[in-house]
Amino acid sequence: MATTVVSPRPFIHWVGGKKQLLPIILDKLNTLPPITRYIEPFIGGGAVFFAVEAKRYIINDMNEELINAYQCVKNYPQELILQLKELEDDYYRLHTDTEQETFYLQVRNLDRSPTFKQDLTEIMRAVRFIFITKIGYNGLYRVNRAGLNNTPFGHNIRHNKKPTICDAPTIIACSQKLARTDIYLGSYEALIPSAKKTDVWFFDPPYIPLVEEKVETGTQKDYVGYTKEGFSIKDQWKLVEHLHTLDRKGVKFLLTNHNAPLAQELYRGFNIQPIMAKRSISSDASGRGATLSEILVSNF
Repeated sequence: MATTVVSPRPFIHWVGGKKQLLPIILDKLNTLPPITRYIEPFIGGGAVFFAVEAKRYIINDMNEELINAYQCVKNYPQELILQLKELEDDYYRLHTDTEQETFYLQVRNLDRSPTFKQDLTEIMRAVRFIFITKIGYNGLYRVNRAGLNNTPFGHNIRHNKKPTICDAPTIIACSQKLARTDIYLGSYEALIPSAKKTDVWFFDPPYIPLVEEKVETGTQKDYVGYTKEGFSIKDQWKLVEHLHTLDRKGVKFLLTNHNAPLAQELYRGFNIQPIMAKRSISSDASGRGATLSEILVSNF
């Protein structure tokens, strides 16, 4: 049987992904000359990265399990597919909601072991990570201050659906693109000194809280716990300083964020384009469907 050929696209379900904004983002990027090197310092699900054409790519994130998954898709796609398919088969042999939730929690809670990273191979950790994003609540990958995943089971997204856990054609397509990609784990700040004038950078940082959301002790609580460090308002200001550094070097950049009052202050002097988006992580279904403004920020 012939293998289905697909274009690369996110191989995980990731809250805050840019799928719905992709046409607008690509239209903006397409106003630039052909891209030599594309850099995405907060890779997340990678919707923009997988859609952009460039000669070379650099991606980065502080989430160690996320970056491990990208490395495994790049370097061990066939082994990853085999183990992911085995887990998918085991999961769907269970027919009741209770059985599947128990299975999910057993996989999720593997990180409670102090020897978690020694007990599991890199591929096994990637399988676990992908499984959590597909079966956990609404694509939310969340850890507590100890770095332990606490994403609940996705009852609400499972009714009348059977998520594909092992999407082999997509993993193969992503692996081929990642072959031209350098992958880094750590703070985006480490990449700034290597910026070149011919680069194009796309930033999708944890978002500024909306005006109605509470900000406590300088940290935002808008579902940004995909790393235990979080991303504070102070971090938002620091990011702006680095944007000015890139701008002075002549590096082109594009950034997304909430259209919150603070954003107008943060990005003053750059191009700010309001856009509409739908929220997807509210516990209230009506809230998830409500439209709210986001912004594209650029220096071109």
